[in-house]
Amino acid sequence: LILLLLIGIQLYYLIKVSIYVPSSKHYIFNVLSTRKDCLDSGKGGKRPQNFNTDLYLNPCFCNKFATCYIRGTKIIIPSSTCPTDGTGTCYDRNGNLIGVYIPYERNCHSAVGFRCTFEKPCDPCERSTLLTFNTSRCGACTTHNKGNCNFVPEVGPYCYKAPGSRVVVPCKKCCTEFEPLFIDDVCY
Repeated sequence: LILLLLIGIQLYYLIKVSIYVPSSKHYIFNVLSTRKDCLDSGKGGKRPQNFNTDLYLNPCFCNKFATCYIRGTKIIIPSSTCPTDGTGTCYDRNGNLIGVYIPYERNCHSAVGFRCTFEKPCDPCERSTLLTFNTSRCGACTTHNKGNCNFVPEVGPYCYKAPGSRVVVPCKKCCTEFEPLFIDDVCY
């Protein structure tokens, strides 16, 4: 009886291992899954989860084409006076919520880790690439944050060269210029 139990357990794990397909930069098994170590990291210039400082303010929050409401009401106030303390909510022309801070999920989908590696590269941070890569901003470039990625060969950070490309290059800049990017009255 014990021998049959052991054989059953071994068969279970053999089947489980044989149907497992690991993810790679060319194959993703679940686009929506995220890892906590990635969300908490600042890899490639992204905002770490629960890290709300001026460096990660969203320049699109209540921009000139947005609408600001007092939270929990339908009262509209001028977007230039929208409070950033959580009492105001801001929406773009398409009705999408605009956060006070840039998203922390950047480059964390598909269960990738906390580094921008050659196998799991990140999207570049430059303002000019936001729309082409369909990605969110990195932390703001400032006089104190020049965006030095501190690249180390074989460690990273690595970025994609072009959207949809499999070509990977060292990341050049790990911050995004703070100025908003407007295309058809939508801020990126």
